Amino acid sequence: KGIKGVKCIVDGKNSQLTLTCTNQNGDEASAVVECKFSDSSEKFETAYNPQFVSDILSNLTEKEVRFGFSTPTAPLLIKPEDKSDSCYVVMPMRI
Repeated sequence: KGIKGVKCIVDGKNSQLTLTCTNQNGDEASAVVECKFSDSSEKFETAYNPQFVSDILSNLTEKEVRFGFSTPTAPLLIKPEDKSDSCYVVMPMRI
């Protein structure tokens, strides 16, 4: 609780996703996650409301999910790997 937003740096060239969150006091925490990307040509920053993403992930039972990033202003698509008929959309926040 108290997290304002989660900034994502999508770096397909280096197969990394950097997540940085900031709380209401201005404190930051970040983590780098190794990922598989289908398009490795672009690096960009975007941000999402962490509660929206958390709500989706907490209701999924699959061990693996697919995050669909395309551009900084495009919605994030979250799809369970096991269920191709389900898709969740999260609109980006302004950084």
